[in-house]
Amino acid sequence: MGTVLILGNGFDLDLGWKTRYSDFTNSDFWPKESVDCSGSLLQFLNRKKHTADWFDLEQYLLDFCNELQREDVYHKDEYERENKHFFNELQVELGKYLEKEQENKIKSGSCAALLLKQLLSEDSKIELIYSFNYTDLYGICQKLKIKLSENVDYIHVHGSLKNKDLILGVDDSKVPDNYVFLQKTINIHYKSTNIIASMALAEEVIVFGHSFGKVDEEYFRPYFEYILRQDIVDGQCHPKIIIFTYDEESRIAILRRIFEMGINRQRLFNLCDFKIFRTKEDQKEIISYIERRKMSLQENI
Repeated sequence: MGTVLILGNGFDLDLGWKTRYSDFTNSDFWPKESVDCSGSLLQFLNRKKHTADWFDLEQYLLDFCNELQREDVYHKDEYERENKHFFNELQVELGKYLEKEQENKIKSGSCAALLLKQLLSEDSKIELIYSFNYTDLYGICQKLKIKLSENVDYIHVHGSLKNKDLILGVDDSKVPDNYVFLQKTINIHYKSTNIIASMALAEEVIVFGHSFGKVDEEYFRPYFEYILRQDIVDGQCHPKIIIFTYDEESRIAILRRIFEMGINRQRLFNLCDFKIFRTKEDQKEIISYIERRKMSLQENI
Protein backbone atom coordinates (compact mmCIF):
# COMPACT_ATOMS: atom_id res chain seq x y z
CA MET A 1 0.00 0.00 0.00
CA GLY A 2 1.21 3.50 -0.80
CA THR A 3 0.34 6.46 1.41
CA VAL A 4 -2.23 6.62 4.20
CA LEU A 5 -3.32 10.10 5.30
CA ILE A 6 -4.73 10.62 8.81
CA LEU A 7 -6.49 13.87 9.65
CA GLY A 8 -7.00 15.28 13.13
CA ASN A 9 -8.58 18.48 14.39
CA GLY A 10 -5.38 20.43 13.71
CA PHE A 11 -6.09 19.97 10.00
CA ASP A 12 -9.36 21.90 10.23
CA LEU A 13 -7.72 24.49 12.48
CA ASP A 14 -4.95 25.04 9.93
CA LEU A 15 -7.62 25.63 7.29
CA GLY A 16 -8.91 28.44 9.48
CA TRP A 17 -11.98 26.85 11.05
CA LYS A 18 -12.69 27.25 14.76
CA THR A 19 -13.31 23.58 15.51
CA ARG A 20 -11.70 23.24 18.93
CA TYR A 21 -13.92 21.89 21.67
CA SER A 22 -13.19 25.17 23.47
CA ASP A 23 -14.67 27.07 20.51
CA PHE A 24 -17.82 24.98 20.88
CA THR A 25 -18.02 25.55 24.65
CA ASN A 26 -17.85 29.32 24.13
CA SER A 27 -20.51 29.36 21.43
CA ASP A 28 -24.28 29.80 21.66
CA PHE A 29 -24.61 26.10 20.81
CA TRP A 30 -23.16 24.96 24.15
CA PRO A 31 -26.10 23.57 26.20
CA LYS A 32 -27.37 25.67 29.08
CA GLU A 33 -27.56 24.50 32.68
CA SER A 34 -30.68 22.39 33.08
CA VAL A 35 -30.24 20.95 36.55
CA ASP A 36 -28.61 22.14 39.75
CA CYS A 37 -26.94 19.18 41.39
CA SER A 38 -23.46 18.03 42.27
CA GLY A 39 -23.87 15.03 39.98
CA SER A 40 -24.43 17.03 36.80
CA LEU A 41 -22.17 16.22 33.87
CA LEU A 42 -22.80 19.71 32.53
CA GLN A 43 -21.70 21.28 35.83
CA PHE A 44 -18.55 19.17 35.77
CA LEU A 45 -17.73 20.26 32.21
CA ASN A 46 -18.51 23.89 32.98
CA ARG A 47 -16.02 23.82 35.86
CA LYS A 48 -13.38 22.48 33.48
CA LYS A 49 -14.39 25.06 30.90
CA HIS A 50 -13.57 27.91 33.28
CA THR A 51 -10.41 26.47 34.85
CA ALA A 52 -8.57 24.44 32.18
CA ASP A 53 -6.01 25.93 29.80
CA TRP A 54 -6.97 23.41 27.10
CA PHE A 55 -10.49 22.02 26.93
CA ASP A 56 -10.37 18.37 25.86
CA LEU A 57 -14.01 17.34 25.93
CA GLU A 58 -13.50 13.60 25.50
CA GLN A 59 -10.74 13.50 28.11
CA TYR A 60 -13.04 15.32 30.53
CA LEU A 61 -15.79 12.82 29.85
CA LEU A 62 -13.31 10.16 30.92
CA ASP A 63 -12.34 12.21 33.99
CA PHE A 64 -16.03 12.43 34.86
CA CYS A 65 -16.32 8.65 34.65
CA ASN A 66 -13.37 8.30 37.00
CA GLU A 67 -15.04 10.67 39.45
CA LEU A 68 -18.20 8.59 39.23
CA GLN A 69 -16.29 5.74 40.83
CA ARG A 70 -15.63 7.82 43.94
CA GLU A 71 -18.87 9.76 44.51
CA ASP A 72 -22.02 7.87 45.48
CA VAL A 73 -24.18 10.88 44.66
CA TYR A 74 -23.62 10.30 40.94
CA HIS A 75 -25.38 6.96 41.04
CA LYS A 76 -28.83 8.32 41.82
CA ASP A 77 -31.27 7.53 39.01
CA GLU A 78 -32.35 11.12 38.38
CA TYR A 79 -28.74 12.19 37.79
CA GLU A 80 -28.11 9.33 35.40
CA ARG A 81 -31.19 10.14 33.32
CA GLU A 82 -30.37 13.84 33.29
CA ASN A 83 -26.74 13.21 32.32
CA LYS A 84 -27.70 10.86 29.51
CA HIS A 85 -30.17 13.43 28.19
CA PHE A 86 -27.50 16.13 28.35
CA PHE A 87 -24.93 13.93 26.60
CA ASN A 88 -27.34 13.26 23.73
CA GLU A 89 -28.07 16.99 23.50
CA LEU A 90 -24.34 17.70 23.56
CA GLN A 91 -23.74 15.56 20.47
CA VAL A 92 -26.60 17.22 18.58
CA GLU A 93 -25.43 20.74 19.42
CA LEU A 94 -21.82 19.93 18.57
CA GLY A 95 -23.00 18.79 15.13
CA LYS A 96 -24.97 22.01 14.65
CA TYR A 97 -21.98 24.12 15.64
CA LEU A 98 -19.60 22.33 13.27
CA GLU A 99 -22.09 22.43 10.39
CA LYS A 100 -22.23 26.20 10.76
CA GLU A 101 -18.44 26.49 11.07
CA GLN A 102 -17.68 24.44 7.95
CA GLU A 103 -19.70 26.89 5.89
CA ASN A 104 -16.95 29.47 6.44
CA LYS A 105 -14.13 30.12 4.02
CA ILE A 106 -10.86 28.25 4.34
CA LYS A 107 -7.28 29.38 3.95
CA SER A 108 -6.25 28.20 0.50
CA GLY A 109 -2.60 29.03 1.22
CA SER A 110 -2.42 27.11 4.49
CA CYS A 111 -0.07 24.16 4.95
CA ALA A 112 -3.10 21.87 5.18
CA ALA A 113 -4.50 23.10 1.87
CA LEU A 114 -1.17 22.97 0.03
CA LEU A 115 -0.41 19.47 1.26
CA LEU A 116 -3.89 18.22 0.41
CA LYS A 117 -3.59 19.59 -3.13
CA GLN A 118 -0.34 17.72 -3.62
CA LEU A 119 -1.54 14.49 -2.03
CA LEU A 120 -4.69 14.40 -4.14
CA SER A 121 -2.97 15.24 -7.42
CA GLU A 122 -3.49 12.77 -10.25
CA ASP A 123 -0.01 11.26 -9.96
CA SER A 124 -0.06 10.88 -6.17
CA LYS A 125 0.26 7.49 -4.48
CA ILE A 126 -2.30 8.16 -1.77
CA GLU A 127 -4.86 5.40 -1.47
CA LEU A 128 -6.57 5.87 1.85
CA ILE A 129 -7.67 8.77 4.06
CA TYR A 130 -8.82 8.39 7.66
CA SER A 131 -10.41 11.43 9.27
CA PHE A 132 -10.90 11.81 13.02
CA ASN A 133 -12.86 14.97 12.20
CA TYR A 134 -16.59 15.24 11.67
CA THR A 135 -16.26 17.85 8.91
CA ASP A 136 -16.71 16.96 5.25
CA LEU A 137 -13.52 16.45 3.21
CA TYR A 138 -15.53 16.54 -0.02
CA GLY A 139 -16.69 20.03 0.89
CA ILE A 140 -13.12 21.06 1.68
CA CYS A 141 -11.97 19.76 -1.69
CA GLN A 142 -14.71 21.70 -3.46
CA LYS A 143 -13.61 24.92 -1.75
CA LEU A 144 -10.02 24.23 -2.83
CA LYS A 145 -11.11 23.14 -6.34
CA ILE A 146 -9.61 19.69 -5.83
CA LYS A 147 -11.13 16.54 -7.25
CA LEU A 148 -11.22 13.70 -4.73
CA SER A 149 -10.55 10.65 -6.88
CA GLU A 150 -12.85 7.65 -6.67
CA ASN A 151 -9.69 5.57 -6.26
CA VAL A 152 -9.07 7.13 -2.83
CA ASP A 153 -10.97 5.53 0.04
CA TYR A 154 -12.12 8.13 2.57
CA ILE A 155 -13.20 6.92 6.00
CA HIS A 156 -14.51 8.84 9.00
CA VAL A 157 -13.27 7.07 12.14
CA HIS A 158 -15.85 8.66 14.44
CA GLY A 159 -18.69 9.48 12.08
CA SER A 160 -19.41 12.62 10.09
CA LEU A 161 -21.70 15.61 9.79
CA LYS A 162 -22.68 14.51 6.30
CA ASN A 163 -23.96 11.14 7.48
CA LYS A 164 -25.32 12.52 10.77
CA ASP A 165 -23.60 9.77 12.76
CA LEU A 166 -21.24 11.63 15.09
CA ILE A 167 -19.53 9.45 17.67
CA LEU A 168 -18.49 11.31 20.80
CA GLY A 169 -17.29 9.75 24.03
CA VAL A 170 -14.56 7.78 25.74
CA ASP A 171 -12.64 4.65 24.85
CA ASP A 172 -13.28 1.29 26.51
CA SER A 173 -11.98 2.46 29.87
CA LYS A 174 -13.97 1.26 32.86
CA VAL A 175 -17.11 3.29 33.49
CA PRO A 176 -20.05 2.72 35.86
CA ASP A 177 -22.61 0.32 34.41
CA ASN A 178 -25.27 3.02 34.00
CA TYR A 179 -22.87 5.26 32.09
CA VAL A 180 -21.80 2.91 29.31
CA PHE A 181 -23.56 5.31 26.92
CA LEU A 182 -20.39 7.43 27.21
CA GLN A 183 -18.30 4.69 25.57
CA LYS A 184 -17.76 5.14 21.83
CA THR A 185 -18.06 1.44 21.06
CA ILE A 186 -21.60 1.42 22.50
CA ASN A 187 -22.71 3.96 19.89
CA ILE A 188 -24.88 2.28 17.25
CA HIS A 189 -22.85 4.01 14.51
CA TYR A 190 -19.49 2.68 15.70
CA LYS A 191 -17.93 0.37 13.13
CA SER A 192 -14.68 -1.26 12.13
CA THR A 193 -12.24 0.89 10.16
CA ASN A 194 -9.19 -1.39 9.86
CA ILE A 195 -7.02 1.67 10.51
CA ILE A 196 -4.27 -0.15 12.44
CA ALA A 197 -3.75 -2.75 9.70
CA SER A 198 -3.88 -0.03 7.03
CA MET A 199 -1.08 1.89 8.74
CA ALA A 200 0.96 -1.27 9.17
CA LEU A 201 0.71 -2.11 5.45
CA ALA A 202 1.44 1.42 4.24
CA GLU A 203 4.76 2.58 2.84
CA GLU A 204 4.06 6.01 4.26
CA VAL A 205 1.76 7.33 6.98
CA ILE A 206 1.09 11.08 7.06
CA VAL A 207 -0.64 12.46 10.14
CA PHE A 208 -1.89 16.04 10.06
CA GLY A 209 -3.15 17.71 13.21
CA HIS A 210 -3.65 14.73 15.52
CA SER A 211 -2.42 15.05 19.11
CA PHE A 212 -2.17 11.27 19.77
CA GLY A 213 -4.24 11.86 22.92
CA LYS A 214 -5.04 9.15 25.44
CA VAL A 215 -8.60 8.74 24.15
CA ASP A 216 -7.27 7.65 20.72
CA GLU A 217 -4.19 5.79 21.96
CA GLU A 218 -5.54 2.40 20.92
CA TYR A 219 -5.30 3.40 17.27
CA PHE A 220 -1.63 4.41 17.32
CA ARG A 221 0.12 2.42 20.06
CA PRO A 222 -0.42 -0.95 18.27
CA TYR A 223 0.98 0.56 15.06
CA PHE A 224 4.12 1.83 16.78
CA GLU A 225 4.51 -1.50 18.57
CA TYR A 226 4.23 -3.27 15.20
CA ILE A 227 7.13 -1.21 13.86
CA LEU A 228 9.25 -1.99 16.92
CA ARG A 229 8.69 -5.73 16.38
CA GLN A 230 10.12 -5.65 12.85
CA ASP A 231 13.49 -7.30 12.25
CA ILE A 232 16.29 -5.20 10.83
CA VAL A 233 17.08 -6.77 7.47
CA ASP A 234 19.49 -5.50 4.81
CA GLY A 235 17.58 -3.85 2.01
CA GLN A 236 14.30 -3.86 3.90
CA CYS A 237 12.20 -0.77 3.18
CA HIS A 238 10.98 0.69 6.44
CA PRO A 239 7.95 2.98 6.54
CA LYS A 240 7.87 6.75 6.56
CA ILE A 241 5.96 8.55 9.30
CA ILE A 242 5.39 12.24 8.64
CA ILE A 243 3.57 14.27 11.30
CA PHE A 244 2.29 17.82 10.91
CA THR A 245 1.59 19.71 14.13
CA TYR A 246 1.25 23.36 15.10
CA ASP A 247 4.30 24.48 17.08
CA GLU A 248 7.22 23.42 19.24
CA GLU A 249 5.01 22.90 22.27
CA SER A 250 2.73 20.51 20.39
CA ARG A 251 5.76 18.72 18.88
CA ILE A 252 7.11 18.02 22.36
CA ALA A 253 3.63 16.97 23.51
CA ILE A 254 3.41 14.38 20.71
CA LEU A 255 6.81 12.95 21.57
CA ARG A 256 5.79 12.82 25.22
CA ARG A 257 2.58 10.98 24.33
CA ILE A 258 4.52 8.41 22.29
CA PHE A 259 6.76 7.83 25.31
CA GLU A 260 3.71 7.51 27.58
CA MET A 261 2.43 4.76 25.27
CA GLY A 262 5.47 2.73 26.31
CA ILE A 263 7.20 3.20 22.96
CA ASN A 264 11.00 3.40 22.76
CA ARG A 265 11.31 6.54 20.67
CA GLN A 266 14.96 6.01 19.80
CA ARG A 267 14.26 2.56 18.37
CA LEU A 268 11.14 3.86 16.61
CA PHE A 269 13.15 6.62 14.92
CA ASN A 270 15.80 4.11 13.85
CA LEU A 271 13.25 1.70 12.34
CA CYS A 272 11.42 4.23 10.19
CA ASP A 273 11.83 7.58 8.49
CA PHE A 274 10.24 9.72 11.23
CA LYS A 275 9.72 13.46 10.79
CA ILE A 276 7.64 16.14 12.54
CA PHE A 277 6.84 19.43 10.80
CA ARG A 278 5.56 22.47 12.74
CA THR A 279 3.16 24.53 10.64
CA LYS A 280 3.86 27.67 12.68
CA GLU A 281 7.67 27.58 12.44
CA ASP A 282 8.51 25.31 9.51
CA GLN A 283 6.59 26.83 6.58
CA LYS A 284 9.67 26.95 4.30
CA GLU A 285 10.60 23.36 5.15
CA ILE A 286 7.02 22.23 4.51
CA ILE A 287 6.91 23.96 1.11
CA SER A 288 10.25 22.32 0.27
CA TYR A 289 8.88 18.94 1.37
CA ILE A 290 5.82 19.34 -0.85
CA GLU A 291 7.99 20.35 -3.82
CA ARG A 292 10.24 17.32 -3.30
CA ARG A 293 7.18 15.08 -3.31
CA LYS A 294 6.07 16.59 -6.61
CA MET A 295 9.49 16.10 -8.19
CA SER A 296 9.77 12.55 -6.91
CA LEU A 297 6.38 11.60 -8.34
CA GLN A 298 7.18 13.18 -11.70
CA GLU A 299 10.46 11.29 -11.91
CA ASN A 300 8.62 8.01 -11.31
CA ILE A 301 6.06 8.58 -14.04
